[in-house]
Amino acid sequence: MKKLLLCFSVGTAAILTLFGCNLIEDVETADPIVMSADEIASLFEENETDAKNQCSNKIYEITGTYSDESNSVYIYVESTIPYSDRKNYEIRFELDTNSQAIPEDIAKGDSITIKGRFDSVFSEEVKFDDALFIEYKAAEIQTITFESDDEHTFYKTGDTWKSYITLNTVHYDVKDLEIVVADDTVATAKFGSKNDHQLNIEVTSLADGVTDLYVQTKDGKIVTEPLSISVEAPQTIPETDDTVNQLVISILELGLADSFPDTSNVEYDKESDCYMVSVWQDGLVASAMLLDDKTEWNNMVDVLRESAVSLLDTTQELDPDAHLTLSVLNDMNTDNTVLIIYDGVVMYDAFADED
Repeated sequence: MKKLLLCFSVGTAAILTLFGCNLIEDVETADPIVMSADEIASLFEENETDAKNQCSNKIYEITGTYSDESNSVYIYVESTIPYSDRKNYEIRFELDTNSQAIPEDIAKGDSITIKGRFDSVFSEEVKFDDALFIEYKAAEIQTITFESDDEHTFYKTGDTWKSYITLNTVHYDVKDLEIVVADDTVATAKFGSKNDHQLNIEVTSLADGVTDLYVQTKDGKIVTEPLSISVEAPQTIPETDDTVNQLVISILELGLADSFPDTSNVEYDKESDCYMVSVWQDGLVASAMLLDDKTEWNNMVDVLRESAVSLLDTTQELDPDAHLTLSVLNDMNTDNTVLIIYDGVVMYDAFADED
């Protein structure tokens, strides 16, 4: 009885440890063990049992790369330590209700620091609870890559060839980047729209020929591999008029008739010079909502994106400067849209796979 009373009444860690009582520290006031995400993950890669015993109930301050799988309750921090051939360890923090909110402008790839109490490990997830957000640092540009390295990287629309680059961060200013065209008598290039980590590129032909091009930061520190592109001399096409618009609409409607009979609509917006294609299909949204694995939906999105590129190519044969938006409507309420593809790029996907 004296031992029991002593454990609850004496406030020193030494006596609590002496009589076998666990001292539960407060996360906010505790002096944490500071580690990187890779360092904590390495402990479990080496020996999971020993790591669990070593980390049990201890307070850690972990810094790592913020994952886009995070939400308002769980924060995921990536590591580069392999759990299997297909997965790396990741650190999951369950935020305490007293934690300050995660800043809205944080994005995948940013550095984040979280403080929390080790809870458990399951599969590749090392879990912490009672977590408190400490800080984050916006990632600087470290990598710039093209969509792919094959000859189909650029797709042709009229006299313009389009593609995109991918950056490791969303925190960049297009003004800090430049496109270098090796032979500027063959083509010119400029940046198009920005979509988070992706930045579109448009190459306009000046003459028949082949040229290399690459993208770099203006200080020259980060550079893509040079990419070769073959272009054709620009075609002279009469100025677009209402007759051409109606012809394009008729061709698009004909192309949609087989796949979407009575469930498609095509309109032309003169102000934006954009052909607005809308499609829907009975039961499509209900089926998508029931899918646990979004692979089937993602495959359909890929097919629709390819179709949108094909429709855009057809459109720009007659109206070379025009744009095309393909929208998939909610068949239960066609005022709502579940997928938007603009000039071949997916701009919105209501059922994007979060795995």
